[in-house]
Amino acid sequence: MPSRSRQAEQQRLLVNGQQTNDPALLEAEEVNLHPEHRDGIHETENHKRKVETMQGYRRRIERICEFFIGHYPEYAVSGVRLLTDDDKIEGPNQHHYNNTYDLVYQGINLNLVKAFLSEAKKKENGKFSSHEHIRKYHDAILFGAEEAGVVLGESYRSGMDIFLNSYKKELAKQRQKGNVDEQESDPISFSLYRLLCQWFLKTGNIFGWLFLVMQWNCMARSISIDCLGFHNLKAGLDSIKVKYDTNKSDRTGESCTEKNCYANPFDGFICFFLAMGCYFSIQPQQYENRDPIFIRAGAKEGSASKRYCNALADLFRKHLEIIKHHLRPDHADSHGIRKGSATHATSCTTCPPPLPSVAFRGEWSMGKIFDTYFHFGIVGDCYLGRILAGLDPNSETFAQVPPHFTCGPENVHVQRAMDLCFGGILTSHDAHGIRGVLLLCLASMVHHSEFLKSFVRR
Repeated sequence: MPSRSRQAEQQRLLVNGQQTNDPALLEAEEVNLHPEHRDGIHETENHKRKVETMQGYRRRIERICEFFIGHYPEYAVSGVRLLTDDDKIEGPNQHHYNNTYDLVYQGINLNLVKAFLSEAKKKENGKFSSHEHIRKYHDAILFGAEEAGVVLGESYRSGMDIFLNSYKKELAKQRQKGNVDEQESDPISFSLYRLLCQWFLKTGNIFGWLFLVMQWNCMARSISIDCLGFHNLKAGLDSIKVKYDTNKSDRTGESCTEKNCYANPFDGFICFFLAMGCYFSIQPQQYENRDPIFIRAGAKEGSASKRYCNALADLFRKHLEIIKHHLRPDHADSHGIRKGSATHATSCTTCPPPLPSVAFRGEWSMGKIFDTYFHFGIVGDCYLGRILAGLDPNSETFAQVPPHFTCGPENVHVQRAMDLCFGGILTSHDAHGIRGVLLLCLASMVHHSEFLKSFVRR
């Protein structure tokens, strides 16, 4: 009786006369994929990086190629290649867009790359560029090599690490001499944040008001608020929970956590629930069969963030004299909201929220060890959420419950008010569980009704 191994060997399928359990032969075997399978693979692999990121990398690679051609034409003959029309077809390992050239990554000359960076570090005004600006050229080369299927040698990688670390030290010295254009955002204080809310509301910009309040309470980048939809909202016991689909450092969304956001019954200007209720009630019909909260129908991702940043910049210009008392006017932008809310949460009391709660709210990494052992905790996040809402942690009113109805939509008057304010949203997004969120918003609108009517009269 033949052995099992002998039987298995006899049952193997043969390809071109070769046994298919040979890994080397299997890998080398050319297989023509069906078009629908190839397209499916391409569709998935195109999500490994954002399109804007890849476009930025290709623009930087083009600049490096032009530098080589203009300053070192002898090297460019073999170190730069002219792109063909086939190269420019968008697909896997392409992404060349409108570029003319690409680098030859195999054996790329480290010293010539450093020569390019030594020129790129100086701006036209004689000031030095940021370390991040220079590092992105290195990232672009790593990207291009990966797309070309080339593994850059250890000597190139270590040489670039030394150069970039040295540039950090050079930049520090140039900063002392005033040769660096500071682009860092100043944190926006709680008092200035409240003023901005007040200015948005007084000018009738409810979009800017809600966007600002959400950015502060979520401790977010403006782009993270831009793409929020109704499916990202959920009612908690006394909070509205916000959870992103993805974030900047985690495109899979696996590390995204819920953020408990609270009402402020004592100050309508900064009340999260009030701002959301007002915004949703203005044109609820626009949300019928449409999930995005801020992005207009037919607009691109990022358009709402841009609109908000422009509106915020207008406020900074109009109230320049007041802004000067809070921060440097040329360092005022939307990123200061994110910095300001984090600063306020950790320094407005001698008993601040746990740092892991702050890190999870801001979607910041704490380092590999802390990320492994410190996990999201709802108690710390709720404490943090109340501080960001503007409630005083040293006051007995800190635990104040939000405005709420003692009955639900089963009450005919409550249901009628819900239909009047949020009709289109209720019919289209009830499956997302949005009814509980809107009920909290409606209660805050009723609670702050005199506050709202004072603005309507104006």
